[in-house]
Amino acid sequence: MANIGKVFITGLIGNVKDQNGTITEKGVELVDVAEQVADLGEKDEYHFVINSQGGNVNVGNDIRDFIESIPNAKTIAKEMCASIATVIHTAVPLQNRLVEEGTQYMIHNPHTTVQGDAAYMAQTAEMLTKVEKDLENHYSKATGTGVKTISAFMASELFLTMDQCVKLGFASQIIPKTTIRSVAKMQITKNTNMSTNDKSKLA
Repeated sequence: MANIGKVFITGLIGNVKDQNGTITEKGVELVDVAEQVADLGEKDEYHFVINSQGGNVNVGNDIRDFIESIPNAKTIAKEMCASIATVIHTAVPLQNRLVEEGTQYMIHNPHTTVQGDAAYMAQTAEMLTKVEKDLENHYSKATGTGVKTISAFMASELFLTMDQCVKLGFASQIIPKTTIRSVAKMQITKNTNMSTNDKSKLA
């Protein structure tokens, strides 16, 4: 029997900070995930259990890159996997991606809320377009679905059924719902959208 270590990515991805840089809401940062892996020690497999509404793009991409570097990693979407959390879920090869029945799985275009003049707004739009293209390319590469199709999915803020997750290459298998309590060092259970301040840092 494989020696499996479980790592929980629960709640908001990335900390929320105010204008002074003070953390107003603690989210899951890369260091939280890395510490869980380090605490587990050597394992045959690492199962990353994801229950998250998404959050900060940069932090999500950092966590994705970290999981990609672990050759024996599997990801399991549980209850909710939305926005940048789906990028984390698709960090591993398709055969290592699982989704628990009943999970809300959603992809969408990146968005932000900012204030500024026309030049700043244009710069922000350019930034969001780049992030959007990066996400499209990631999903297309991870799933084998064409970029144009992925783009249409993201534009519609698509919630995928479990069967669609498998058919479209986001997951390889649907697993039964479990009652295992997901306890992490940084467990965030408040299911809310990003704050206005943090949305401006999406890219």
